[in-house]
Order: sequence, then structure tokens, then C-alpha cells
Amino acid sequence: MHDVLYLGCALAAGGVLLYKLHGLREAPSATLVAVCLCTGFPMPAFTAAAPWLYTRIGRATGVPDLATLLVYGFITCFSGSAQVLATLWSAEVRHPADAWAAARPRVIRRLAVFATALALMTALFAHAACTGALTGGPHPLDFDTFYATVPAVVVFQCVYQASFAFALLGVSRACRRHAAHLTDREPDRTALRTGVLLISLGCRVALGYSTCKLLAISAAATGGGTTWDVLSTVVGPFFASAGAMLIAAGFAYPAVQAWAGRRRDLLALRPLWLVAADADRHLLLDPLPPATHRQIAVRDLRWRISRCITEIRDAQLAMRIWEDPLTADIARHHARRLKYSAERVEAAASAAALLGAIRTRNAALDNLLYTARARALSPQALAEAVTAILTQGLGTAAPLRPLRLAATPRGGQRAELDQLILIARALESQPVTMALRQSLRERTGHGQ
Repeated sequence: MHDVLYLGCALAAGGVLLYKLHGLREAPSATLVAVCLCTGFPMPAFTAAAPWLYTRIGRATGVPDLATLLVYGFITCFSGSAQVLATLWSAEVRHPADAWAAARPRVIRRLAVFATALALMTALFAHAACTGALTGGPHPLDFDTFYATVPAVVVFQCVYQASFAFALLGVSRACRRHAAHLTDREPDRTALRTGVLLISLGCRVALGYSTCKLLAISAAATGGGTTWDVLSTVVGPFFASAGAMLIAAGFAYPAVQAWAGRRRDLLALRPLWLVAADADRHLLLDPLPPATHRQIAVRDLRWRISRCITEIRDAQLAMRIWEDPLTADIARHHARRLKYSAERVEAAASAAALLGAIRTRNAALDNLLYTARARALSPQALAEAVTAILTQGLGTAAPLRPLRLAATPRGGQRAELDQLILIARALESQPVTMALRQSLRERTGHGQ
């Protein structure tokens, strides 16, 4: 059971670490480095703590309980990294412009404290091993209580538990302050606030591990170890694993939510992007991928969205000479009649204008090809005719009028993306369908 529990925690930490390393490569920062360290150090700690590997490390090195030093050493490194992260978060609240410069003196002091603790733990463990105090084979689950009568081991345990508990308390307080700051200053970042609160909860749950261990060690040192040993071997590891999973979930939740949001945006934008591809395949940066590949796209979503926005805008500009203002006006009329919001009215107008322009362009090309076959035009004459008709568009028969959604909106890519998603959702709406049908009847009725 302990093997599954510890290795499961190691896998969870490793998955979060890989995702954070990808983010660090894209946007390096001191805070993200601290997050990577916080998610990275628990992975080897939980791996070495698994009894299956614990005993093998002891056999390979000749020191039966060397894995205990490795586990506690990696967790102490996690504690130091967590303190750095807490310090950076606190500095971001007070000094958002230059958090690293403000936090650097405290970061150096905290790292010095945990480096000293790690060196002291290593020296105490080496002393106990060299003096022959660590005998009797490996103790992957009950090391703490089995050696509770060895002074060097007791001090080793106290240093470790004190540094671990100190780090957890500091991170929990910093997370609560950071969550309060996000609530007051950035209420829209709910995913980040939830993740920070999960980390705070995980730290408080993990404190149960230190409490159980200290109680079990105290009871064993005074002769009551058989009564309290279950705290060290069962209850304590449960608190540690539960806390680690909550902390990992807190680090992962904002990233997962951001990924899921980008995935939703890409799927919402896809119908309009396919229309843009139908307008002109030459506007695509890459060949149109198969439908199955488009459905399972999970990587580089930010780049894919930027690409879609660019190609859709290019298609809108390319089809501008084929747009008939009548189609957009009819779509606006029907959208207002259905009491659409102003944004949805303009989205319906843009969708109808783009679809109508593509339809008109395709009809003109089909008519040209029919004429070419009837007149047996040469390939060169046909190419010249196609170039001429694509350059002219609707010509002067239907002068262009600016559409409000043709320009990029203020507010950056997010505002532009929201606007294009509205257009994508309007493609099959009732106002657009009616506008295309009605404009076709009116144009046909005038002999166009």
C-alpha cells in the first residue's frame, strides 16, 4: 500500500513539474523557478520513501537506512524552496513592480537557514551511522520510532520536523494573504485563487504528518512506542500524502484551467477558421490538417489560437472586395428584431458578410469556368480572366462600406478573440441564414 501511495504522489509531482518546466521555458521568472523546485523536490523524496526502493537503496550502498536521509533531505530542499516561493508571493503583494529585488535579502536568509538545517541533518545521520547506532536492517516505515532512543537520531528528527513545519506554516500564511490580494485586486483570476487556497490547505493537512511523527517519537523515547507507532507508520504518511496531493493540485489547477480555457476557445473559433480556409487556402500558414488532428489538438494551444486569429483576419480582408453591404444590413435587421445585444448584432453582420462574400466569389468563378468551357478558352486566357475577376470582386456595382467588426478591437488579443468567437457562433444563426437567403433572392431578382 505504501509503495502505491508514495509512487502515486511522485508521479503527480512529476507531471506538474513537466508542465511547469514547459511554462518556465516560455516565460522564465524567479517565481516560476521556485514553483518548479517546489514540485520537483517531492518527486525523488516520495520515490525513495517507497519501501520497495528504500530497501534496495540500503542494499546497494551498505547503509540500510540511507534512503531516510535522502527522503528527508529532498523534503528539506522542498521546504526551503517553499519558503522562497512564499517570500516572493509576499513581495509581489507589496512590491509588484520589482518583487525579486525586494525579496532577495529575505530569500538569501531563508536559504541559508535551510542549508544549515540540511548540513546539520547530514552530519547527525553520518554520526549515527559511523558509531554503529543504525543497525538491525532497513526500517522504511518505522525508522523514527525504532531509533527514538538514539540521541543523534532524535536531534536529526527534530531538526527535520521543525524546518518542515516552519516552511508549511509560512507557505500557508503567504497563500492566504496572496488569495486575499487576488480577491481584492484581481477578482477575475478565480482559478489562480483556487489553486493558491488548495496549496494553503495542503500545507495545513501536511502539518498533521509532523504532529503524528513528533507524538510517535516522544512516545517511543519514553517507552510507549508500541502504543503510538501507528501514528508514525500509518496516520503520518496518510497526512503527508494527502497534503502533497493537495499541494500538487494547487500548483496544477490554474494551469489546467488555463489550458482548458484555451482549448474551449480554439474549438469555438474553429468553425470560423474553417470558413477562412474555404475563403483562400493560400492564407493558411500550414496545410489544413485532417479533421481528426484538429479534434485532438492539445499542444501549443496559444500559438494555434494566434494563428487562427491571423488567418481569419487575413480571410476577412481578402474577401472584403466581394462583400455586399446589403447582406450585412439584412443580418443586422433580423438580429435586432430578435433582440440581440449590440455585440451579437455586429457579429451576425460580419458572419453574413463573410459567408455572402465567399458565396459570391465562388459563384463568379463557377460562372467563369462555365463560360470558359463553352468558349473553349486557352489556359492562358482562363488564367488572365480568373486574375481579373479575383482582382475586381464586385467592382463598382456595390460600393464597399466599412463594417464595424473589420478592425481589431481594443483590449488586445483577448478582446479580438472574444469578438471572433461571437462571429463563429453566429455563422449558423437565424439572422445570418435569413440574410444569406434574402440577399440571394434580391440579387437574383435584379439579374445579378
